[in-house]
Amino acid sequence: MRYIFAIALLIASLPALASDGYVGWSELSFRSGPWSIHLALSGDSSRISALSIAADGVVVEVPAAAAAPLGQPFLNEVKLLSVCCSDHVVLQIPVLQFDDSGHSTKRIWEIHVAGGKFQSAAYRQSSTLNSADES
Repeated sequence: MRYIFAIALLIASLPALASDGYVGWSELSFRSGPWSIHLALSGDSSRISALSIAADGVVVEVPAAAAAPLGQPFLNEVKLLSVCCSDHVVLQIPVLQFDDSGHSTKRIWEIHVAGGKFQSAAYRQSSTLNSADES
């Protein structure tokens, strides 16, 4: 019975996968050691609508501007990096930006937290994607 259910689920999801060839996440929650992260995108997936960072259950106050990178976030590629020790981490959120000519640039938005407090948020670096990388 489990196999029939799994096959039915796969068949039902195939048309959605074939429509654009990409499945994006609209919400993400995970734990890494003492850290808990929750991210949610807006209904049109164009911006972060909710961001929560907690260490050992204690919520880190993150300003709204720190969760407002310009571009389309890719939750599929979010990373939490421990920089030097267990109390200093960097949340990396890849963001795709389009210019007026339709060219895209993938940038990494970083949110730094140390000692249970928000430190900073800014873009790390930029690299232009070519058409081969976008497929």
